[in-house]
Amino acid sequence: MKPFNREKFLLYMLAGIFIWQAAVFTFGVIGCFQNGGKEACPDLGDRYENTVNVMVATTLALLGAGAVAGVTQQKKPSVSDPASPLPLPPQVRGKVRGKVQESVQALEQAQRPDKES
Repeated sequence: MKPFNREKFLLYMLAGIFIWQAAVFTFGVIGCFQNGGKEACPDLGDRYENTVNVMVATTLALLGAGAVAGVTQQKKPSVSDPASPLPLPPQVRGKVRGKVQESVQALEQAQRPDKES
């Protein structure tokens, strides 16, 4: 089973909201014009606008929060991902540091001019 793609789901929700609001507005306008026009439904536009604004703002806020969460979360290294190095255990870390320091000291000694010659 594929992992859940939150951003894709929210984009589909946003598309669904736009389709739903177009359908509701169309049926609302048709119903109002059949029953007397603007006198029958004086606040149709305001109600439609408020509903749409809340739905779109909620969906976009969820999308934005998902993007921010994705940026701030640090990717954990994986065995299957050769590009990301795995963390070394503490015992190995100390040995590696010691070897690096020895190598640096040897390099520094090799680069120094010999004073006795």
